[in-house]
Amino acid sequence: REISWLRRERDLWAFFAGQFASQFEPEDRAWMAEVLPYKGAKIVSYHKTYVYFADRFGFDIVSELEEKPGIPPPPQRRDAIVAEIKRDHVKAILNDNFYSREAADYVAGKTGAKVIVTYIDVGASEEVNTYEKLISYLIENLTQALH
Repeated sequence: REISWLRRERDLWAFFAGQFASQFEPEDRAWMAEVLPYKGAKIVSYHKTYVYFADRFGFDIVSELEEKPGIPPPPQRRDAIVAEIKRDHVKAILNDNFYSREAADYVAGKTGAKVIVTYIDVGASEEVNTYEKLISYLIENLTQALH
């Protein structure tokens, strides 16, 4: 009995996940086409916020500025990231809007990489008041920086 309940529950969640994902099929095709020329592009993020986004859209996060969660990167960490960005020709740094830009701006100033202020929540800004707008914002700003 318990196993049949779990199967029904699993099937129900699979159905809802499919319904949710199917809402975004047209946008997803457009997003994938937009990022295709940048597949494999190396980027840096402040925190491990964009692992799934990068995996989905084919970006390679080579490093995070924040070595330890919640602790701003010390000067030696920032300098190590500068060297890494120069070595790997990284053009973009993703920096969530709630983290200080100080470290990202320092690294960008030394490397020419562009800092992209990002949002992780729908509604965090007028620009990203829907899921579609949030993903579009990330893709648009990232592809501009990588161009």
